[in-house]
Amino acid sequence: MWYSLVSLQQTGKDRLCATVTTDADAPWYDGHFPGEPVLPGVAQLELVADLTSTLAGEPVFVNSLSRVKFRKLIAPGESLEITVSRDDSKEAYVFKITSGQENVSSGIFTINHHLATSLP
Repeated sequence: MWYSLVSLQQTGKDRLCATVTTDADAPWYDGHFPGEPVLPGVAQLELVADLTSTLAGEPVFVNSLSRVKFRKLIAPGESLEITVSRDDSKEAYVFKITSGQENVSSGIFTINHHLATSLP
């Protein structure tokens, strides 16, 4: 695993909060960027999808993304707090990643429930 799950708290069936740290040797950091490694946005989205799988109780496949904003660079080993909440009115999930008091990234995504349930 390229990150360590420090804590995970699920509030009901529709919300979770997690604290993770990324491994400095994670392949995401290779070449991104030499001398100043940062976690790419796609890796942040993968992290959120992994945690959403926990919330959904099944593997999730992202169908669409909206309002995604990347606001802060993430260095190897940085502690991240991630919140994922289901928004029933839009059948979507809202996520927010913070580090300390700083917003790292946020956005909204929908998942494809049919694809997740059709896998062997």
